[in-house]
Parts: sequence; C-alpha cells; structure tokens
Amino acid sequence: MDISYINLFAKLAQSSEVIAEKVIELDNEKNDIDGAKTATIMRDDYAKLYDKLHDNSNVKLTYNDFAKLLVSAFIVSNNLEDQIKNYQKSVDSYKLNLIPKLQRIIDETKESGNAMELANELFVVNSEN
Repeated sequence: MDISYINLFAKLAQSSEVIAEKVIELDNEKNDIDGAKTATIMRDDYAKLYDKLHDNSNVKLTYNDFAKLLVSAFIVSNNLEDQIKNYQKSVDSYKLNLIPKLQRIIDETKESGNAMELANELFVVNSEN
C-alpha cells in the first residue's frame, strides 16, 4: 500500500477521533450518557487506529480497520459537506444581503452625505429591506 494512502488513512482516523470528541462534549451537555459512552468508544478506537497508521513502518491493517476507515470516510465527508453548506450560506448572505445594502449606501448617498441615515434604515435585524 502506498505511503500517501497510509497518511490519508491516518488523517481520516485522526479527524474521526476529533469529531467523536466533539460528540462526547455535546452528549455530555445534553446528559446523553449512552451517546457519550458510544462516542468515547469510537474516539478510542480511532485513536488506536491513528497510532497504528501514524507509525507507518510496516502497517498491517485488518478487515475491521478497513471497516473503521470506511465509516471514517463517511463521517469526514459528511462533516465537510456540512461545512461547505455553512460556508455557502455565509457567501449567499454576503452576496444577497450585505453587499447590495452597502452598494445602495454608496450609490444613493454620494452627494447627500446621509450614509449613516440610510445605514440605520437598512441594517436593522428582521428588516424586510
């Protein structure tokens, strides 16, 4: 197996370990003891897999290791998709809300000097502008 894939698998395991740690924190905040236990097992499994892969001299992966990597790939890809959706929402907000309002202030107040007056009108939470 190529070292670049071993390194990729190590990063997948490490990412899943970090995600599981975040799940533990959320479960603890919600007093979800069973969820926290499950996430703890998952975190520990991915930590062990990371250690096995990180010492990449003569790596011997088992069927179960590959199954964990498959789950990890799903977890990480879903997490990345969620991040992309959140970034896209931010970009859309800039393009559809913030930039047009700022442009309107620039366009409409060049001569009048009432930029702050229009800004106070446009930048109100729950405004329909």
